[in-house]
Amino acid sequence: MNEKPIKVDAATDRTVSELAYFLRTTKKAVVAIAVAEYSEQRDRYLAAATTSGGGGDSELGRQDDGGGRETPDDHDTGTGTGTGTARAAARPTVLDLAPLQRLALRRNELVRAFAEHGAGGIRLLDAEPAAPGEAELVLLAETDIAEGGQAAWDLSRVASRLLGVRAEVISTTMLQLFAKPGLRRALERSRPL
Repeated sequence: MNEKPIKVDAATDRTVSELAYFLRTTKKAVVAIAVAEYSEQRDRYLAAATTSGGGGDSELGRQDDGGGRETPDDHDTGTGTGTGTARAAARPTVLDLAPLQRLALRRNELVRAFAEHGAGGIRLLDAEPAAPGEAELVLLAETDIAEGGQAAWDLSRVASRLLGVRAEVISTTMLQLFAKPGLRRALERSRPL
């Protein structure tokens, strides 16, 4: 994969550089996180616009041409069908994807988030389809032994928030310590992320 630079103005480059310095990360990571946050906010907005019936959407999708008439802006589909709810519903969002597709799309973000919590060696457990009330995704991860059982709970919350599905994380570290046969079975039924 050939990566190409993104062209930005000097002020944006300076802001990204400063954020990278203060957050002790790379400029690339800052941009990736910003894009992910933007995507998440946009998904929430589109989901809300779809369920709310389009109230207040006309200001976003239309502009006044100076003569009192509204004209479609650059984001409008140009169909002239009205509220914009149809436009929002026609565009797929991350929330429309199946859990495994969301995981594939946000894999790198998940790996970074887990690393920030001291976890690694992430694997996807091949599980039966989730019953109501059960996790839609089950992940295995090596956790910091000092965190104990709390690490798996925290990582489950991180994965659920990032992917927008109910996710469960099982600590392979805890399985290694307390349930070696269970670890062996889990590793056989899983694959690297």
